[in-house]
Amino acid sequence: MLPMPTPFRPLLTLLSLALVASACSPPVEAPEELGELTRYLFANFDTEGEELVAGMDSLEAFLSGVDMGGQLDDRAVTPPKLTSDYWGEVSGPAEVDQELQVPVSVWRESPHPVSSQLGLFIEPNQVCIQDDGTKYYMRLFDSDTSCLVDGTCDRANSTGEVRFENLLAKAWLDTFADLRAVPAADGRVRYVIRGWMEERGIADDGESSWDQRFSLDIAIPHPENSELSWRFLTSWGSVTIPGVGDDLYATLVKSGIDEIFENGDVFIDGGSCDNDRDRPYDRND
Repeated sequence: MLPMPTPFRPLLTLLSLALVASACSPPVEAPEELGELTRYLFANFDTEGEELVAGMDSLEAFLSGVDMGGQLDDRAVTPPKLTSDYWGEVSGPAEVDQELQVPVSVWRESPHPVSSQLGLFIEPNQVCIQDDGTKYYMRLFDSDTSCLVDGTCDRANSTGEVRFENLLAKAWLDTFADLRAVPAADGRVRYVIRGWMEERGIADDGESSWDQRFSLDIAIPHPENSELSWRFLTSWGSVTIPGVGDDLYATLVKSGIDEIFENGDVFIDGGSCDNDRDRPYDRND
């Protein structure tokens, strides 16, 4: 999951957030073709024709022309909002204003092949794969995912219960994540996860909340080097947090996405993180 700040009463924390907001800025606006492409991919996720293939081809063409290894600010943009016209067959919290979304897209090259990225996507225990604030996250798939590995199927759907904790937030979230394999004309296979929440996630303090979140998480094999892959993740979300505006939230999401990319590479390498992957399920509500 991506980080969500909530009110933290100590004044020093609020001051530090203010310093972050003043020192950082949200990503620049996405090129029109990329912005529309993110919405197109989400809207056409469930199509059985060539729409999703064409969309992935277009995304790959775009990524081939950008710096995949530059500084974070050079790898992040602000796409347009994902209004309900583009939700396809999913739904979001009915009471939440879609116009409040803070969209962020980030891309990055990974030193690992796309098969390793698929391994991350289908790993049930997402702790140490997602951002550092994710303390518990089990993806429960509705089918055996081994067929995605051997290529005998092209889809798996999952639900998840996520516990997010840091100095600013503690909450349980109920999530959905559907995965599809999308072939390329040259035989390579790309993978895309569509994520969303149907209900708001209320923080433990009862005051703050994750109000909406939709996402696309994409892995593409490098077109010229099969040992490398490209990651592209877009998040459309909004939160209710006194004192945290859109610019600060966008900056936190931008950094959180890049943390997901970094943590994934470390996990593939066999590294560890500070979180407990064996934490028991302890939801009480």
